[in-house]
Amino acid sequence: MEIRTTREGNDNSYNAEIELHLQLLLPYNSLPAQASAVEYFRRLLIRNHILPPPFADALIKSLIRCLRVNFANIQRDAAWALTNCACSPHEICYKIIQYGGLEALVECAAETDGETRDQVFWALGNIALDCPTCQEMVQNSAALPLMINVLVSPTFIRSKWIRNLIWALSQIIRGGIRTLDITFVRAALTGLRPVLYLEDSKIKMDAIWTVAYIADDNVGGGQIDAVLQTPALLERLIELLAEKRAMPAALRALGNLVVGDDAQTQAVLNAGLLPRMMELFGPMMPINQKREIMWILSNIAAGSQRQIDLLFETNDIVEILTDTF
Repeated sequence: MEIRTTREGNDNSYNAEIELHLQLLLPYNSLPAQASAVEYFRRLLIRNHILPPPFADALIKSLIRCLRVNFANIQRDAAWALTNCACSPHEICYKIIQYGGLEALVECAAETDGETRDQVFWALGNIALDCPTCQEMVQNSAALPLMINVLVSPTFIRSKWIRNLIWALSQIIRGGIRTLDITFVRAALTGLRPVLYLEDSKIKMDAIWTVAYIADDNVGGGQIDAVLQTPALLERLIELLAEKRAMPAALRALGNLVVGDDAQTQAVLNAGLLPRMMELFGPMMPINQKREIMWILSNIAAGSQRQIDLLFETNDIVEILTDTF
């Protein structure tokens, strides 16, 4: 009985503390008081992403309001707290969208820079990761054009904030994107190309996957053309086949390009895909990468007679495949 009473007492104290800080978040309080309350919830949600259900609605609404309060670290801490809310169960994450959080996050990112904007991009990536509906709503918001404009700014490639932006882009575009204007697609590819030369393998891998998702275009082929027309991008994707961590994403990107029409497939072949890919093919290659290569080869074999001939003229390809399998 004593243990139960102590636990109930702790729960009541915890809930009372949350209620007190929720009161401090209300707009009629002083800005320093609001800043202190937002910081409290940022720290609380770092420790525990699961909000007590009775307080979730009020807290998320208040945090969204605080994204528009330019005082001290209020905007940064509100974005940080919402980033952690987006890691909660779907019902909690969706409330961010339900209460206008996407618009407020994009507005906050447009008006800030540095750590605050970086935290907003992280939050947007987490929301997109929650479920297909959330991802679609982020795609249909003003988030992507804003993120791409930041990506292509001349100095951003050297910014310490690039990691979260590239990761968030990969999550928002994951599975393909159909609603983004082709002008922004081309701009995104221009911004991603130099990222593929960075030494940081995690950032580079996220960037390759983003290119692969853009190339996943089976309607019209305009996005495939955009990839092929971005200077040196196709050649860099082929070079990245030699890097162990980058290879799976590079294979997927190249495979998505080969799915295009005969002219698009020929452009990939002209860049030297087949000999480079078959140099790497062998018995010790992971089975999932073998499947990716076989998928690429099957799409080439479904192309023009010229492409079929090229396929079987490449580095004793029949013998390689026979020995491997």
